[in-house]
Amino acid sequence: SDVCSSDLVLDLTLGGVQFQQDRLDDALASYRTATAKFPNFRRAYRSIGLICTRKSQWEPAIAAFNRMIELGGADAYSYGLLGFCHTQRQDYQPAEASYRNALLLQPENVEWRLGLTRSVFKQSKFEDAASLLDVLIAAYPDKADFWMLQAHTYLGLKQPLKAAVNLEALDSIGKSSVDSLYLLGDIYLSEQLPDLAL
Repeated sequence: SDVCSSDLVLDLTLGGVQFQQDRLDDALASYRTATAKFPNFRRAYRSIGLICTRKSQWEPAIAAFNRMIELGGADAYSYGLLGFCHTQRQDYQPAEASYRNALLLQPENVEWRLGLTRSVFKQSKFEDAASLLDVLIAAYPDKADFWMLQAHTYLGLKQPLKAAVNLEALDSIGKSSVDSLYLLGDIYLSEQLPDLAL
């Protein structure tokens, strides 16, 4: 009915204003009121997911994003945040699936690619992680974290000399650290290359 729909719009508008004013608890209550009145209201579930993510409430955020997606409201940002929430819970399989969907919709998004990389790395899917890091390193060759993560990926693949190449590259761009040099020395020592280790 018109009364119900205008009441719903009021809840949604109020929630939006409260959210902009950073009154997250009030906004959350308004959006939950909207979903109680209209259980298929995708935008309200998305907003609930956003607020719960900001409040580090992973379970309700996941539930809200899942409901929004079930209702056909999937978008890259929601999938990415869903992956982030699963990562915070250290549940890396659904995090991987969520980040893959986000990356499918926004292949240029570095955060989604990095989230996917970390998810597969945490599951010891080192080949996937190495190939994802190839793309990140090509796009951002000065990011020390990417070089270092790929070095650890190669160690997971039992390819220590490839890891050493990454660590040498890190040193050549002036981004090595005590930890990266120590790891490089250990690799050379384990490969019977004492002069390089020294």
